Amino acid sequence: MATVTGLRSLLAGLALFAGVISVSGQSSSPSERNPGKTESKRNAPRRPLEFADPKEMLKLIEGRWRTAGNDCEANAFTIIVSADQKYLDLEISQPGSDQGSLYRYDILELENDYFRTQIRNEKRLTDAGKPVKWDFIFLSNDEFVWRQSDSPRTAYTKPLLRCRET
Repeated sequence: MATVTGLRSLLAGLALFAGVISVSGQSSSPSERNPGKTESKRNAPRRPLEFADPKEMLKLIEGRWRTAGNDCEANAFTIIVSADQKYLDLEISQPGSDQGSLYRYDILELENDYFRTQIRNEKRLTDAGKPVKWDFIFLSNDEFVWRQSDSPRTAYTKPLLRCRET
């Protein structure tokens, strides 16, 4: 139960189980207005994958994912893209229960190395007073990172890894 509660609060901050990483080394408190912008001093991730057809990312993002360092049994979430590719659903299920949390992200923009989303009815605002938007960036077919769209291009979450069905 504590694990699910912890996951929900981290997801609500949209750091998705991890702080945002930046090579700048500046840090901010998770209690600030946008906790997803928490930064720590680490190396930037590998170069993002580039896609000739950006819609391939929407096919690739579907499935079960976990944060690096966590297991798939207690700490996974599922992403499903709508048939019309206008939104995706991110669902966190509670192990041993039929309860969970569902977050709907509208897909706003597709580029060759990321796609941009916004949580439907997003209440959090950027420093410029606009709703927070999130970029999904693939490092490999089985690994992606998040970036708040108004963050530096070198600021990312810890990698998220595809769960393999056993």
